[in-house]
Amino acid sequence: TFGAVNSNATAGLDETEEIVQSIKIYPNPAKESFTIEINGTTVSNSDVFVIDIQGKVVYNGTMNQSITIDTYSWNSGIYFVKIGAETSKLIVQ
Repeated sequence: TFGAVNSNATAGLDETEEIVQSIKIYPNPAKESFTIEINGTTVSNSDVFVIDIQGKVVYNGTMNQSITIDTYSWNSGIYFVKIGAETSKLIVQ
């Protein structure tokens, strides 16, 4: 019985890791805009935050599988893209 419980728990973790690994942010570095894609059928209405190096939120919204965000008015520099528990670095030129 315990073996079955552990097996199911591991399968659940593997599925989560697979979804996390399927987040793509491009182009990086970005000039005018960048796109975020999430490949996973269980992902919907994910919260997206883009935070500048000083900790100011410059964008927040929700997305399903893909979103393109304009960076025209942003200063050049390093930003952090947070989707759920995952954070990725983005460079804007």
